[in-house]
Amino acid sequence: MAWWLDFSDEPAPSDYLVVLAGDYARPHAAAELYRARIAPQVWLCRPIRPWGQAEAQRLGVKFPNEEELDRDILVKRGVPESAIHFYGDGVSSTFLEAQAFKAAARPEGKKVLVLTSRYHARRAKMIFRKVLAGSEVRMFGAADPEFDRRWWRSRSMMYAAVLETAKAAYWFAGGNLRRVAP
Repeated sequence: MAWWLDFSDEPAPSDYLVVLAGDYARPHAAAELYRARIAPQVWLCRPIRPWGQAEAQRLGVKFPNEEELDRDILVKRGVPESAIHFYGDGVSSTFLEAQAFKAAARPEGKKVLVLTSRYHARRAKMIFRKVLAGSEVRMFGAADPEFDRRWWRSRSMMYAAVLETAKAAYWFAGGNLRRVAP
């Protein structure tokens, strides 16, 4: 599993920098890439809200959404709000993120750099390349001090290794998580 998890492309100048939902290390890495002039636009996903968060919001409890926190991290790290764009609404899988980005940005014929976690980069690249067939897709994994090819030494990496392996097997078997219930 270790070789499978250890994957990331080198960042290259792109038309879009797409930040996948799910990890607050990603907007920090996106800000660094933006400041290095890798891409002029940063795109953030609006992911599905976990039931408890959605219920709290329904009751009027102020609860920031993930994309709001991601935007705030980007702005605090020097990315102007005018360079930040959003895509999707209630997105619940990598496949749906790719479809939502394609619908919102229309990146055909463009260069797209997708930012995720290192352990997720290989599968995410397969998915985005399939969905964005008319675009040049590169994948970059955000730095993670827990990441280690010896995945069994860290609880978070054990979880990521097992889950990512199962999700990749599901993808290879033809699954794509088109509709995932909250």
